[in-house]
Amino acid sequence: MVIARSEWVLYQREYRGIAGRRLLWGAVIVISVVLGWGMYELGRDVATGETAPFSVLGITAISAMAWVAWRSSRLSRNSFEELEPDFLLATVPASVPALGLLLFVYARIAIIVAAPTIAIAIGAAVGLRAPTVALTVVLAVATSTAVAVGAGVSARLAAHLIGMRLARGRTYRDLLILFGWLPLLVGWFLLGELPNLSLTRLDILPAVAVVDLALLGAFGQAGINPARGLATFIVIIPAAALLAGTTTALARRIWEGEPTARTAPSGSHSLLEAGWVERLTGERLPRPVRTIARKRWVSERRSPRGLLYTGYVLFFVGVVLFPVLGIIGVPGFVLVIHAIGLSVGLAFGSDPIGIEYRGLTMVLTTVRGRAFVGGLLLAALAPAVVIVPAVVFPLGVISAATPGEIFSFILFGIAVCGCTASLALAAGLDVDRSEFSPVSGFFTDVPWYAETGWGQFQRIGAILVGATLAVFPAFIGTHPAVYERLAAAGVPPAATRSGALLLGALAAAGATQIVFGIAVDRYKRYSIE
Repeated sequence: MVIARSEWVLYQREYRGIAGRRLLWGAVIVISVVLGWGMYELGRDVATGETAPFSVLGITAISAMAWVAWRSSRLSRNSFEELEPDFLLATVPASVPALGLLLFVYARIAIIVAAPTIAIAIGAAVGLRAPTVALTVVLAVATSTAVAVGAGVSARLAAHLIGMRLARGRTYRDLLILFGWLPLLVGWFLLGELPNLSLTRLDILPAVAVVDLALLGAFGQAGINPARGLATFIVIIPAAALLAGTTTALARRIWEGEPTARTAPSGSHSLLEAGWVERLTGERLPRPVRTIARKRWVSERRSPRGLLYTGYVLFFVGVVLFPVLGIIGVPGFVLVIHAIGLSVGLAFGSDPIGIEYRGLTMVLTTVRGRAFVGGLLLAALAPAVVIVPAVVFPLGVISAATPGEIFSFILFGIAVCGCTASLALAAGLDVDRSEFSPVSGFFTDVPWYAETGWGQFQRIGAILVGATLAVFPAFIGTHPAVYERLAAAGVPPAATRSGALLLGALAAAGATQIVFGIAVDRYKRYSIE
């Protein structure tokens, strides 16, 4: 209580005299009157036998709890930073200031929601002609607010802890900037399906149960489920306690488990030491090949530059392949595995000169062409061997694919990755060193060396188109019109699809072999003068 009171005093001193507070409280009063009148009208309709729009009330409850969680997170950020753990932890355990922070935030939120809650409680009680509804409305708002406050404060402390532990905190910010549009795209497609959804399906939302708890005092009225209201109360109290415990645990971890000063770990180690590559391959691969591959993995881990290129693949697949090949009937399973192969291959095989720019002189004079190209190709194929099966197996189970088709899909995805990586290497080794200049990059404060102009985008487009054309037999053989016609001639559809995928993988492997030689030749002839 002392911690909560001290935070309250600091808050009053900080915001005392702000003219906008009067406007804020005026708006709260107006909103309270509107909500109270609305609940009165709604309660009167229910009392006369009409069905209440519980789905709309549930969505409103979700929105209110989300706002409370967001506001709690904002309030806890400054308050948590103003606490002095060095002094507090010398006299009290960590749970005391953590719970004090929760009480302060809850009190701040309670002041804002008190007037609307009272208005809603009175309006519902008068409209439903059930005085006990006022008590259950206040109970529902108080308990759901406690859960939302606990969620908001816990989320803020978790974000604070993650930020302390990250050596490069801006990495996730840059990922959000680069790929944050993907959830928006998915949401856009989902919005297109909303006309096909029935609003009554939203009755399963947990917030509708909160509405049942709020109206529990009027059980017997049409549409009110007292059993679900009681079950909500039984669940919501332990949930609030669990979130309070989570807040305490996070605060204790931040104050007691983290060092007061932190330096970013360098992660430096010898590239020549034996690792998992040697354990898997032994000495069958030359050491320069293994060293180049390991160097590429370390570079990508420290600054995931290749991750940027997956954005081009998503754009190419979403704008070109799916609208063109998807419309004519090529299965989405094939396009997804093809997209994964393109992404991994382009991520680890593109821009070899820009990535090796600072040490390019040493690389050209110490590493042979086959070792350099082979090492970067290994750097692309090794992740593909893990990623492709991890995607194929779940999709295969969902689509009821045969074991032969699953095996063919795995080989197809890995072959697409190798073909894409070799094409990217050959194209990148044809760019003169003078075309590169330092630019500010994502994920790091160290400048990147990158090619300027539109030439790099044209090459990326050519790489993606070339890798797609190389495996075109797979698109043809997996088309329903092809395997259904062959099925009429006695060939099983699964055999046709598997054969087409294997043929596409074989074509990609052949293209990889040819382009590999071209990339080696360009490396040998590369000049930095």
